[in-house]
Amino acid sequence: MQTVRHSASAIRQLNDTTAHFGIPHEAPYLDDQVLDACLAADSATRGTPFAYKPLLTEALTPHMPADLLRRTGKGDFTPDTHQGLARHRAALAALIDDSALARAGLIDPDTLRRACLGLYPAATPYAALDATLAAEHWLRTHSTTPTPEGI
Repeated sequence: MQTVRHSASAIRQLNDTTAHFGIPHEAPYLDDQVLDACLAADSATRGTPFAYKPLLTEALTPHMPADLLRRTGKGDFTPDTHQGLARHRAALAALIDDSALARAGLIDPDTLRRACLGLYPAATPYAALDATLAAEHWLRTHSTTPTPEGI
């Protein structure tokens, strides 16, 4: 429940920000009915060392490809990330050199450059890198002249 409360607080803040720009944001896993259903389930069926997210798998069976439902974990995409960063090095360098997030004062381009273009960015939290690059793409798509006041 602590995780749900923390997530809900973060989502509320995100909703406040995105609503200001007319951008809808959904978090269906935090809906009251979803939480009620999860909490109503017998604790023995909520989780087991023998299946990955059994309740979610059962609920999504009619809607998801079977191979996705047979997963046993989230997977590690680190090798894919390293290959992608290496493969797209020139494009990433150009993106960082003309970063909308940096122009808006939201990131330090040198830090992003080290994370994307370093030989082995071992300490890089890839979820944060993903989110930063997604935010860069979003800002470029939705704004022509970003400023700290306009964001």
